[in-house]
Amino acid sequence: MEIQEVLTTKVFGKEIFFYEQTDSTNIRIKELAKQGKKEGVLAVAEMQTAGKGRRGKTWQTLRGTGIWMSLLLCPNMTPPETPLLTLLAGLAVCEAIREQTGLSADIKWPNDILIRGKKVCGILTELDAEMDKVNFVVMGIGINVNTECFSEELKQVATSLKLEKGESISRKKLLCAVLKQFETIYYQYEKEGSFLPFLSRYKKYCINVGRPVQVFSKNPFQGICVDITPEGELIVEKENGERVTVFSGEVSIRNL
Repeated sequence: MEIQEVLTTKVFGKEIFFYEQTDSTNIRIKELAKQGKKEGVLAVAEMQTAGKGRRGKTWQTLRGTGIWMSLLLCPNMTPPETPLLTLLAGLAVCEAIREQTGLSADIKWPNDILIRGKKVCGILTELDAEMDKVNFVVMGIGINVNTECFSEELKQVATSLKLEKGESISRKKLLCAVLKQFETIYYQYEKEGSFLPFLSRYKKYCINVGRPVQVFSKNPFQGICVDITPEGELIVEKENGERVTVFSGEVSIRNL
């Protein structure tokens, strides 16, 4: 992928490290960060051998079929402000996919991207911080672009842009669109320090709202997701009418 010839960002992707094969682009970016590389450095791989999603789940990364990338962020914010970056990355990817493919991509809170109920993109954010200081953030993004088949385990829950669109998608153009969209959102959030300017856009695509959900936490429960707060949290109403604010944990949409 000759990315930089079509890249229109100011910071993101101006320095790119490309790997034919690596264990994980997140690992590569963490190494580059500790070498003193600056914000916006991008690691891209044709294939990952140890790609991971949230909670240690594996992520199938076939050679030459998807976008497997990680971005180095050095945000001027406190550690408690960084979790919203993962929601904002999800918003950026969702809007970029819609713009580039015309497909009706949705967000499953906090940052999974689905098409017709099947996952097409996963995002893994890793934070390196001290008590009151963020050293750096690694934003790992994996998108199934032109994947044509999945393992038995995955094909019931995963899909690709090519399978949904019926034609191949330019990985280069999509990657650049994601970086452009995320860069704009990221620097606006860094400046304003609030999720509120993005809330209506996020809710527009978030399929959790108004649907039955199951929350897997220390004390799992079911209910209806009734809203999303200005802090990016889910408000879930239990059957007894009690409303619970969910700010972390695994949330599934029942009967998706």
